[in-house]
Amino acid sequence: MASISIRRTIHLLIIAPLISVMGLTSAIIFIAGREIVSHVGEDLSTEVSEHIVEHTQNYLDLPHLVLQNMAIAKASGAIDFNDFASLEKYMWQLVTKNDALQYVFYGDEERRFLGVQQSNSQDKFYVKVKEEQNAERKTYLLDERGNRADLVVSSEYSTLTRPWYQAAKRVQQPTWSEIYPASSSSILSISPIVPVYDRGENLQGVLSIQISLNEISNFLQEIKHSRSMEALIIDRQGQIIATSTAESLATPTEGGSRRLKAIDSREPIVKATVRQTLEQYNNFEQIDNKTFFTFDFANKRQLVQIVPLKNRQNLDWLVAVVIPEANFMAPVYRYITLVVIVGIGVAVLAIFIALKISGWIVEPINVFDRAATDIEQQTFEPASLDAIAERQDEFGQLGRVFQLMATVVYQRESSLQQQVAQLRQEQQKTNESALMTHFKLDRWQKLIARSQQLRGIRLPQGNDTDFLGRVPLFQDLDREDLAELFDASDRRDLGKGEYIFQENEPADCFYIILSGAIEIIHQSESKAILNYGEIFGEISFLFDTPRLVTAKAVESIQLLTINRQQLAQLLNKYPDLLEHLERNLDEDKLNLGNLKQLLRKQQLAKLSISK
Repeated sequence: MASISIRRTIHLLIIAPLISVMGLTSAIIFIAGREIVSHVGEDLSTEVSEHIVEHTQNYLDLPHLVLQNMAIAKASGAIDFNDFASLEKYMWQLVTKNDALQYVFYGDEERRFLGVQQSNSQDKFYVKVKEEQNAERKTYLLDERGNRADLVVSSEYSTLTRPWYQAAKRVQQPTWSEIYPASSSSILSISPIVPVYDRGENLQGVLSIQISLNEISNFLQEIKHSRSMEALIIDRQGQIIATSTAESLATPTEGGSRRLKAIDSREPIVKATVRQTLEQYNNFEQIDNKTFFTFDFANKRQLVQIVPLKNRQNLDWLVAVVIPEANFMAPVYRYITLVVIVGIGVAVLAIFIALKISGWIVEPINVFDRAATDIEQQTFEPASLDAIAERQDEFGQLGRVFQLMATVVYQRESSLQQQVAQLRQEQQKTNESALMTHFKLDRWQKLIARSQQLRGIRLPQGNDTDFLGRVPLFQDLDREDLAELFDASDRRDLGKGEYIFQENEPADCFYIILSGAIEIIHQSESKAILNYGEIFGEISFLFDTPRLVTAKAVESIQLLTINRQQLAQLLNKYPDLLEHLERNLDEDKLNLGNLKQLLRKQQLAKLSISK
């Protein structure tokens, strides 16, 4: 068991620190990796969001610049807004030379309208014109030279009711229209607006360009595929302007179209990001600066960067970039996996080394343990330590010392056992000789005779009270006490050959023979035969010594026993009984005292030898 504990201790000393170091290293790599990922994610999201802001700003600034140039051309007389033919050519050249300009148009106070638009596939161009106040707006297909070709459609159209026109009249300076679904589709659009004034500073009309926000969504989707992230642009009211997801941003209704709120998005990650943002801010109006935070979504950590997007023409949007932490944690997980794999390999190697080391250390201990057991069982062979003693290390030195020590101890143990056995034999002979010396046959016969004298003459059978009254020990007792003693005493019935007591047994009572006969035996020799009415066993009982003889029934007998409690009651009631005992048993007390002392010495000698 000791070797098993040592082996386990060695294994723990080698393997436990290794596992602890491996676990600590993995934890440090994970924690440090997550912190690094958080910084890297913040930097990357900042970079992406700023890139989105820059791209969106450039996308939105170009139309405003075009409109300002048109206003300057008008002021310089290069363009006459009342001459729709020349204005139409000018607009056609702008649209065909710049793919970012999809639809350039002009409306005036006289409800006239002119606009040039390229198709979504950018392979066709149209002109939409309303030259008279009450006429319908007609759409013509333009040929490759910009000339009108086929009439496509005619429809009612009122310039003065359009949102872009109303915004220009209200603001009276370059601005942006509200975001609105295009009249020909549900794609969200926005228009930069420049009011045009005559020489009298009266509003003559409004120049505008329709910009499709779908182009910004396409840009966000390209970023999503290249960066594995989600991005969206929302206004301060929480409505989505552009998103990297594929969901529609306008829902048709009976009264037109309704824009999609970010909180109602069908994309779980978008909805979760908006909800988390609103938990940190009461509303989107409170976000004035760039902010970064993280949250858990679907048991995965998400990194969120929100950046305000503000335009010189009063645009005020928010750009949100959501990056899954898993995009960056893959290398960290690879490093942790590598650490675990390497750690397992090192652990296996450590276990192998631990087994070898433990075997190298524990095997000598097992040999020493077996040698100690052999010494205890007296089966030790010095040659069993030869293999250990031949080693040149500390175990070898210990083996040689242990071998020499074990040999000496084994020899001394064998010699001591022989001496103890011889001493026991000599002690037994000495005890028997001393016992026979002090108690020779004549003294023993004298002691028996004295005992018989104390018992008195055998009584014939008769009255129980008279029977006890004739016993010398009880001759001074009242008849009532004698009767009570007789009734309180126990009776023992024994068959032929049964032992009443044996030599050296403790004496706890003495006996009176009521019927039958017993044999007194000392050292396997018969010494006396006692019959009805005789008392025996009282000497050892009175002097509190072990039985000096063995008592055996030679025929079926009945005995009356007197124990210590009964004798104590008599002595308490009859103090003179004690003086009678002392006076009549002085000689026997001396002899028995000497015998008792010898027996005790013999017992102590046996105990010391056995020890």
